[in-house]
Amino acid sequence: MENNKYLIRQGENKDINSILEIIDEARALFKTYNSPQWSDGYPNKETFLNDIKDDNLFVLVSDDKVIGTMTVLSYEPTYDYIEGKWLSDKDYVAIHRIAIKKEYRKLGLASIMIKFVEDKFKKNIRIDTHRLNKGMKEFLLKNGFVYCGIIYLNEENDKERLAFEKLID
Repeated sequence: MENNKYLIRQGENKDINSILEIIDEARALFKTYNSPQWSDGYPNKETFLNDIKDDNLFVLVSDDKVIGTMTVLSYEPTYDYIEGKWLSDKDYVAIHRIAIKKEYRKLGLASIMIKFVEDKFKKNIRIDTHRLNKGMKEFLLKNGFVYCGIIYLNEENDKERLAFEKLID
């Protein structure tokens, strides 16, 4: 997908250092509001290399520079159980590990990435975030996602996440 200045394409192994830098910047942001999200070494290089190998990773590029990343999955097992109710039982894609390079935040680029997922997959979109991630919660509501309830990750600590869904016609 191209949007004049921006291109979204499949992630490649050559993108890994840029992706890890973006994730480190996101971790630093999470720390500013005391969120433990992504503080335990996840996601890491292996996570993203697996996403690339499975063709699930997409990058947002500007002037040949990777400035955003996201993983799109056709199924998320932790979404099978929700305290609450999904908007639909139809097929969906799940977005994980979405992040924008620090100096490109607040420019609407994550919205461009969501629109890309809508257009490419033409399925409902599910996503989750940490309770303390105020910016992400606001972003999701602004982009047409509806809060559906709580899901639980397969982790020892800090496993509760707020779950959202967006219906695609």
